[in-house]
Amino acid sequence: MYRLLKGAFMIDIRNFVQLGISSILLYPKALKNSLSLFTAIEESCHLEHFEVIESYLPHEKDIRSEAIKTIKETGRTIHYNSPLPFQLDGPYSCGSSNAEYRKNSFKLIKQHIEYAAEADAPLFVLTGCIDKGEEERAARLSYLEDFICYASEEAVQHGIKMVLEPIERHQFKKIVLGPTEDCVSMAKRVMGRNIKNFGLMLDVMHLPLMEETFDHALENILETGLDHVHMGDCVTDPSSSYYGHTHPPFGIQKGTFNQQDYSYQFFKFLECGYLSSTPSVENKPTISIEAQAYPGVSPRTSSIVFYEKLNSAFADALVKFKNQ
Repeated sequence: MYRLLKGAFMIDIRNFVQLGISSILLYPKALKNSLSLFTAIEESCHLEHFEVIESYLPHEKDIRSEAIKTIKETGRTIHYNSPLPFQLDGPYSCGSSNAEYRKNSFKLIKQHIEYAAEADAPLFVLTGCIDKGEEERAARLSYLEDFICYASEEAVQHGIKMVLEPIERHQFKKIVLGPTEDCVSMAKRVMGRNIKNFGLMLDVMHLPLMEETFDHALENILETGLDHVHMGDCVTDPSSSYYGHTHPPFGIQKGTFNQQDYSYQFFKFLECGYLSSTPSVENKPTISIEAQAYPGVSPRTSSIVFYEKLNSAFADALVKFKNQ
């Protein structure tokens, strides 16, 4: 049955999913300056297997306009990612006790939402602010809630969906959200304030760093709904150069997940209804890859390997799902 399905219908994940890739992780020089960011976006737009790129856009209007032009001319979509300053303990921290810093964060997120709107981005990925320990956590979560509501109210004017990305709290990035249960609690509070365009996403790579299982995280997130997915791998062995929050390439030595794991994850996405077992042209769910290129391998070639690995895992999951 597997060969018949795969041979007869040529299973391609892109018929079921809006498949995306992170420009910033695939092209690490993107973080160097605005021109490097533009180059990463431009090259990502010409990767044949991906219709979505994940990135933020340059501040400079002329460079940003060229990036948006490239995105639209190549028929791509951008899922906007909030830039790094929001995660740092600095002048753009929305959870800071410093009121001026919180004001800065509101101004900066409004600016990036406007950039996202210029590019017709349908989705904007938010993260929490830095965690400063249990003593400050309640106040930071309260400030973060206000920030999310403000950002969502700005975004809804442009038809943009805001999604919160859970990131490990107790190590590495040390972001206040954080455990999946706390993200769900935050989502319930935000939605309780009549915010209709906010939801949660699941980042597979972050789960081992959060010391959570895939099943645990998915079950919790489904309480409020799953709106986006990042797929990737991570290494929890300190002896590896990829140890921690590094977004290593798929299948790297000492990585956490193998092909069977990815197939299982796809199966669960099918089972819970996030993915459909029927191909579609419109309104497909979104999954993006976050991974570095393989050592000594070009980003383009690495992206092809990423696609083939996930496509194979998805095909396995789809056949199992249809045959159960």
